[in-house]
Amino acid sequence: MRPSTWGIELWTPGGVQLADLSGRAKGRRIKETRNESDDISWNLDLNELKRYCKLINTTPNQLIQDGITEVRVKKGADYLGGGTIVHSQRVRNSQQEVISISARGFFDLFTDRYTAPLRTFTNVERTTIPWTLINESQSQGANWDFGIRQGVTPSALGTYSRQYQNVRIKDAIQDLTKLQTAFDVKFMPDKTFNVYSALGTQRPDIVFEYPGNCKELTADRDATGLANLLYLLGSGIGQTALLQLNLGDANAQIDYKVREKPLILSDILDSGTLNDYGLSYLAAWARTFEIPKVKYDGSRGPSVTDYGVGDYVNVLETDDTDTQISGLFRVESREIVIDDNDNEDVTVEFGR
Repeated sequence: MRPSTWGIELWTPGGVQLADLSGRAKGRRIKETRNESDDISWNLDLNELKRYCKLINTTPNQLIQDGITEVRVKKGADYLGGGTIVHSQRVRNSQQEVISISARGFFDLFTDRYTAPLRTFTNVERTTIPWTLINESQSQGANWDFGIRQGVTPSALGTYSRQYQNVRIKDAIQDLTKLQTAFDVKFMPDKTFNVYSALGTQRPDIVFEYPGNCKELTADRDATGLANLLYLLGSGIGQTALLQLNLGDANAQIDYKVREKPLILSDILDSGTLNDYGLSYLAAWARTFEIPKVKYDGSRGPSVTDYGVGDYVNVLETDDTDTQISGLFRVESREIVIDDNDNEDVTVEFGR
């Protein structure tokens, strides 16, 4: 077995470690995205897995149970992601016998959970709504408890009024993170659920430079989906809507002409939250803007343990004065692919 700085640990839902696949796992990959589930995959030689299972007195089928067994990924002492195994595939042929495994972060557990048929929040602290929805779902009995526990939650960010009718809990929480005065959420590898006024910090010392420590820079501009005049309907649908609001960006309308977009937001009960959502949507869709993405070798660029999703870092394009990118951009997602020698191929996507 080859020593590795990257660890893939298997755990029970109750928090008991089952195995450490460090040095055995191949084709390792982890993708972290702000306000989204981690995406983790790796593969194992079947014969090596069988030998390892004998050493720890279990079998491959007992160790790897799709929908039950959990995974935590770490580099050195730093845990970077976690989730539940959702898919495995055995392939046997004359060249190899291998099992490929995929896991999704704990946020995905709540794609299969829904709010109460009529759940209303009236002028409540906005950051308490996500945990309330999670806790109410998990408190319905032993078979409802995923083991998610409350972590940090900021206070005094302001109040929201919302009404949910059998809404998928993951969707309800993600919608709250998309408002103009939003917050961020994160499910940690140890299954604690954290809420942040804003995930990440200003990190001007973390620099991604092309040419330099990055081997590739991509910069996209996209005019599909432009919207600079919004028709927002809240607290109902169609003629029964109690809240109606039109919002526009006059300067964007001059540049791009009018681009209309109706938005039905039946779970929003107050005009302030409806206005907040509209402003956030305009900020994202009224104009085109350039979003960079970089690829770099983990041995040359910033260490993946030195920065994280949500941080604002420096992105510099130093050899093209006509279309130069230069400034702080927020890390929206990061994908790390680790080869059998622990070499890291890192792709970072940014937002504003």
